[in-house]
Formats: sequence, structure tokens, C-alpha cells
Amino acid sequence: NSNTYNISGNTLDGLKRPLGVTSGTNAGIIVTLSNTGTISNNSLLNIENFSTNNTCVAIQATGNNLIINNNIIDNINTNSGNNGNTGIFCDGTANTIHSNKISNVQASNDKLINGIYINGDNALVYNNFVANVSSLGGGGPVNQGGYGIYVNGGNVVKLYYNSVRLQITQSSVTIPSTSAALFINGGTQLTIVNNIFINAQSPGASRFAVYSNVT
Repeated sequence: NSNTYNISGNTLDGLKRPLGVTSGTNAGIIVTLSNTGTISNNSLLNIENFSTNNTCVAIQATGNNLIINNNIIDNINTNSGNNGNTGIFCDGTANTIHSNKISNVQASNDKLINGIYINGDNALVYNNFVANVSSLGGGGPVNQGGYGIYVNGGNVVKLYYNSVRLQITQSSVTIPSTSAALFINGGTQLTIVNNIFINAQSPGASRFAVYSNVT
């Protein structure tokens, strides 16, 4: 909890929560209730949560006027029974996420997992690369699939020049499974321009480049 911060140039590798440890979010970087902050040029690698509880997040930031840029996130794995697992989670007003590389974000349970999760007004997301986000999959697309970029809600949300490719197939074969390179759960005044959204997962699931609950 801070009014101003700068978290830059760090490497976090091998953060693991074993079976039986159940309290709190398993996160590489977590900052809450900040008015101005920057998280940049960090490497967050091999973060695992096998407690079956709570969430697994590489970067979790809530607040306003935040900048999250030029971070490398790779190999985020969880079997959590809770939703909210993600590479970058950002909630607040006037936040910017750009030039991050996120890959191999996977859940072995049937819960929501995302490369980038955005919620809040005046969000700007650009020049990010996201690859291979997958969940076990389940019946509810809002909270049981794997998505490259997940827009939960907000007024004036802008996405430019992002590249998302999903290739690792969600493993559920008995329950309908939904995946999307971009999932839009809510929001108004959305601007989505010059992005590349590819869903190359194998047949058998409900695959979308873009899935929207907004009409």
C-alpha cells in the first residue's frame, strides 16, 4: 500500500506454494491502493501454486495512474480452485499496460486464467505479446476458461497493437471448454485497433479469437 512506487529491474524465479499451504495470493509482485506507480523491466519466472486454494499471479496491481511495462512473465502454473489466476492483474483508473511479454500461463483446474486482466476506466493496453494461456476449461466462459486478454469492465478502454496467440489446447474433453485470445466481459467505449488475435488450439473446444458479452 503506497502512494508512489517504482519496482524495476528485478528477477523473481521459482516462487512456489506447495500442497497444504493455503493463505493469501501467491504473487511475484503485489501492490494495492496506489495512486501512482511503475512496474517495469522485471522478469517473473516459474511461479507455481499447488495448494488448490487462493490465486496465482505474476503481477497484481490495484490503484490509479499505474504503468506496467517491459516485464517478462513466463511459466505461471496453478491448480487453484479459485478464479483470478493471471499473468498481469490490473484494477483501477487511468492505468497503462504496455510492451510486456507473457507466455505459458496455465491452470490444471477448471477456473479462470488470463494473460492480462483489466478492470477500470481509461485503461490503455498496447504492444503486449501474450502466448499459450490455458485452463482445464469448464462450462462457464466467464469464469472457467483460459484467455489471452480479459477485459472485465470499464469506461474508455483502449487496446492497440497487442499480439495474442493461444496454442496449448485446454484439456477438458467431458465439459464444454471456452477459450479466446480476447475476452470482453464488460465495458463501454471500447477501442480495439491493429491487434493480432489468434486461437490455434486443437478442435474439440469452443475456440474464439474474440469473445464478447458486450453488444
